[in-house]
Amino acid sequence: MSSFFWPFQKKRIGLAFSDRLVLAICNGGPLQIAMRELPVGLIAPSSVTPNIRSVAELAQLAEDALGELEARREGVVVLLPDRSIVTALYTSRRGASEKELKVEMGAKLAFPSTEARFDFWRGRGGAVLGAAVREAVAEQYEQVVEATDSRLGWVDSTSLARIPAWARPSGGSGLDVQLQLYENHYCLSVFVEGSLVDLRIKLRPAGILDGVQREVTRLPALHGVALGAITVLGEGAAALAAALEEIPDVGRVHVEDDGEERLLASALKALLERPRP
Repeated sequence: MSSFFWPFQKKRIGLAFSDRLVLAICNGGPLQIAMRELPVGLIAPSSVTPNIRSVAELAQLAEDALGELEARREGVVVLLPDRSIVTALYTSRRGASEKELKVEMGAKLAFPSTEARFDFWRGRGGAVLGAAVREAVAEQYEQVVEATDSRLGWVDSTSLARIPAWARPSGGSGLDVQLQLYENHYCLSVFVEGSLVDLRIKLRPAGILDGVQREVTRLPALHGVALGAITVLGEGAAALAAALEEIPDVGRVHVEDDGEERLLASALKALLERPRP
């Protein structure tokens, strides 16, 4: 979800929010990372209701993390929790206008479409990925950033930040699966020759990977294409990759960014490095 970008700086700052931590990075030279654990319930991600119990308390924790980085705060990029965003994938909308897409997506929201901010990314093969956030939800996170005396840059959700970079032919055959794991949910992104064909954000019990594994093994039947490369990122990535490798015909499995903190940091880095529109 784009807001605006800023003139290139030697050091650029990003903030990511989840229901258990706020993480800040500074990208310019060696990557610097600072984070603060959140009290239980301070952020309760939802696409419908306000997420933050106390903007002032969260802003103080964000300020503490940013303070470690000692960099100018112009154009701070922000990643919202996945469950604060509504997504919709349209696999064949090459000629659809943004107005038409807003009407189509808005009709399925659990809140009035007049209260939504929309953004649409167009990929290969006519695929369009839509994202919507309710004004009341977005405004709370904006207030947190403003309270740290920072200027807001691009805004996205954690699991969508790298979709544009992943949407390129992998050079191999079969489904190219990017599986991002968090403590209480996961995001499954599936590509065929660089075209996004499936995207799902689903809840999972903390530490339980069986349901995620079953979802991955169902993909060939759903799409009529064999599994190719699988990249597993985030909380429990190494454990899930080891389980997937035991399954016949599962394809190539690769682990990146094992742990939720590393996943958040690398998603922020990708957003910071995204080319100027």
